[in-house]
Amino acid sequence: MDFNVFKSYFSHAQSVPHGFVTINLHDPRTLPSRDPTVAFHAYLAKDGGAVQSAHVVFDTVLLNIGNAYSPLHGIFRAPYNGTYLFSMTAVISPGHQLHFFLTKDDKTEEFVFADSRDWDQASKTTILALNVDDYVWVEANGELMGSWPDDGFGHTHMHSSFSGFLIKEM
Repeated sequence: MDFNVFKSYFSHAQSVPHGFVTINLHDPRTLPSRDPTVAFHAYLAKDGGAVQSAHVVFDTVLLNIGNAYSPLHGIFRAPYNGTYLFSMTAVISPGHQLHFFLTKDDKTEEFVFADSRDWDQASKTTILALNVDDYVWVEANGELMGSWPDDGFGHTHMHSSFSGFLIKEM
């Protein structure tokens, strides 16, 4: 999905469904109680093939406290002004390479590169200062791989992943 379309949806929304009620985004009396805990961890469940400047949607969510990560769009939306930590891990198969780019509002903030003659992974962790409604996601170039195949011992826990959390609200 185009970043501007996604951002426009949130900025023009008047209300959103929340369980059995609808929350009016402009009436603080209808908003859920404020809890500044924000943390997410998501990974790729399957391979994505060769990609060029592709927005990566990490579709399997293990943790999403605060619901700031959208597994449908692969985008994190900052719910608070603050300092956030983000981590991304790229998993690759023999003879391939992969770049992951951590992107904030269409600007690359950090990248990681994995290149190997064997199964390998590369990770990068960074800290960003974000304002409310800043958006962060991962883009990729190379052979997008979800996870290592089963090694015969049931070990398929190595996944390309994206995670983050709020360190301190400002």
